[in-house]
Parts: sequence; C-alpha cells; structure tokens
Amino acid sequence: MRRIHALVFVLLAAVLPGTACTTPPPAPASAPTSLAESPLLRLARAVPTTAIMAKAGYWEDVVFQPFIESENRKNALIHSCDHPQADQRIDHIARVEWQAANLDSKIIVLEQFVVHHRDGRAVETIAEAKQQLSCGACRDSQLTFTVTGELVLPGVDAQHAVCGWQEELGFGSCLLLAKGDIAVATALRSRSEQAVHEELTRIAPVVGSAIAQV
Repeated sequence: MRRIHALVFVLLAAVLPGTACTTPPPAPASAPTSLAESPLLRLARAVPTTAIMAKAGYWEDVVFQPFIESENRKNALIHSCDHPQADQRIDHIARVEWQAANLDSKIIVLEQFVVHHRDGRAVETIAEAKQQLSCGACRDSQLTFTVTGELVLPGVDAQHAVCGWQEELGFGSCLLLAKGDIAVATALRSRSEQAVHEELTRIAPVVGSAIAQV
C-alpha cells in the first residue's frame, strides 16, 4: 500500500506546477535585427530606389555597386586634407550616380557615396568632416567645399551641408547624412550656383528619407 501511495505522489509531482523540477521550454528564437543584415544590403537601402528617383526627375547612370578603393579615391565619405579617424573604420563603401531626366536641367550629375562603419559610429564621420572644412581642402573630385549651412531633416542622427566651386566643373553642393552605422554623401554638380542650391533643398528630403528608414 505504501508503494502505491508513493507512486501516486511521484506522478502528481510530475504534473502539478511547482511540485517538481521540470525543464522549461526553449525560448523562442529572437527575430533578426536590421544590424544582422549584410552591410552591402544596408548600404543599398540607404539610397533612394530607381523608382523614387525617377519620380524626383533622375535616372540611374551608374548602377549602385561596391566601390573599389584606388589611388585617386580612398575608402572615405569625402576627400579631405587628412584621413579622418572615422574613415579608417569604414569596412564597406558603394556608389551610385544619377542624371537629370530633363535635358534642360541645369544639374549636371547627382552622385552618392554610402559607407558602412564596422563600429556603428557613422555619426562621427559627419563631425570630422565639419572639422576638415577648416583646413581649406575638404574636396570631392576637384571641388573644394566650404560651409553653406544646415538642412533640418527628420530621422537621421547627423547632417551637414557644404558647397564648393571649381572653374571647370562649376558649383557643387554636398549633403552629408548619418544614421547608426551608415553615412551617405550626396553631391550635386551644376553650372549655376542658384540651381544647385535650389536642387539640394528640393532633393534633400528624398535622399534623407532613404537613410532614415535604414
């Protein structure tokens, strides 16, 4: 009889909560975060799609592609008189180039460089780009840029706008944006100073909304 009572007790202990040590069910696997994406996929999502740019009046001239470092252009968000510390933390860089669909447009080209920082601190590259302006040689291609002011765009961690001039290339504006581990430089070229400023103001929300959603 005692053996029967003992057996009943063991069976009850196995099914009643809190009466025996049981192995908890495995925790559900956590959903992958955006940071688990391939850096190149994140770079691609940080620039507007061809459909969005088409609505904005541009067609893709140079297809979005990984950038290959060369002697003329290093892995950097912008050209400068020094190699900023933030640029040394870049592990992926890509570029895309857009042409104005309107043949009468005064805009020559819109070019975007997008970089991924392996430490996630892309915002520092914007701060260091601002510092590079003081050396008088913050360059993109052959344009030397000077500060023109700020554009307030939602959804980004850092932003800065600069403008430059070179006799053969004309005026150029560059909008620098950063969010998390991604930074984007959007450069505009035009023969008209007024046109390039107007276009930067018009296109800024378009390029800003792309990186804001990364």
